[in-house]
Amino acid sequence: MIPQKIASPNNPTIKQWALLKQPKHRKAQQKGLIEGINALLEALKAGIEIEAILYNPDRFGGLDIVLDHLPDSQNPQLFETTDAALDRLADTASAPPIVAIFNFPQASLVAEESALFPSPQTPKSLLLVLDGLQDPGNVGTLIRSAVAFGCEGVVLGFPAVDVYSPKLIRSSTGFVFRLPIFMVPAEVQTADALKMLKTTSGWDVWLATGHRLAENVAYSTIKSITAPVALVLGSEGEGIRLADEALAGYNLVHIPMEASVESLNVGLSGGILLSHFYGLQST
Repeated sequence: MIPQKIASPNNPTIKQWALLKQPKHRKAQQKGLIEGINALLEALKAGIEIEAILYNPDRFGGLDIVLDHLPDSQNPQLFETTDAALDRLADTASAPPIVAIFNFPQASLVAEESALFPSPQTPKSLLLVLDGLQDPGNVGTLIRSAVAFGCEGVVLGFPAVDVYSPKLIRSSTGFVFRLPIFMVPAEVQTADALKMLKTTSGWDVWLATGHRLAENVAYSTIKSITAPVALVLGSEGEGIRLADEALAGYNLVHIPMEASVESLNVGLSGGILLSHFYGLQST
């Protein structure tokens, strides 16, 4: 493949692709932006269709690595370009040496009522459920942890973050392309979604909550698991959107900490809890 050349950040093609930094244009065009080599390689490994690759040859010397990972069925446009043009496409303060435009996979987001949640594959399966989290940095970090600790998927409760925002893709290092993402429809309330997880899909639901109730256990005291675990995290501001009286129907878990500290970042909390449940899979 012979690269074309685009030098100006005001090139019409660059200006058109730069619109993909906005959610409404991503949704309308069903395309998104990938920044950096690591996220791009993850997308290629997952079979994501790449429309174009733009890179600065003075700062990026790994094009052969990218091309080696391209499936035979793909033939994206290649563009040698400048930092100024890459900066117009990038979501970061300083532009990465390579940016790609990708087409949304058609089957990555599941919202059909008949398959609202995945069924656990083993008695020790793990599922991550995020209730109303909208910060792409936190969700990207949690998705990365979900992959690292063997989750079979991630469920996003409405209102949910845009999973193809450049920041989320970047913070997940492209791991968002590795897992199925299940979007809870807007009309399904948290209480109903959790009930379906437990009664219909067969998950043992654990709620990460700061409530100091008698049933709330410190994660370190959990020594074994006997059923597939769905770990539910809420936003730092709102928590899990479930009435207190409904909490008794689920397992409640917390992370012990100093009384003077109200809470941890949700990305850090999720990583701690997923790591613990992952370790219990072998017991």
